[in-house]
Amino acid sequence: MAQTVGDPTEIRKFAQMLQRFNRDLANNTRILQGQFRTLGETKSSGG
Repeated sequence: MAQTVGDPTEIRKFAQMLQRFNRDLANNTRILQGQFRTLGETKSSGG
C-alpha cells in the first residue's frame, strides 16, 4: 500500500473541515426531513 507524507497542520485543518461538513449535512438533513414531513401533512386545497 502506498504511503503519503502530509503536513500535520493541514491534516488537522482538513479533519476539522470534514467534521464541520458532516455536522452541517446532518443538520440540513434534519431540516429537509422536517420540511418533507410538513409537506406531507398539508392538504391540497384544489387548484
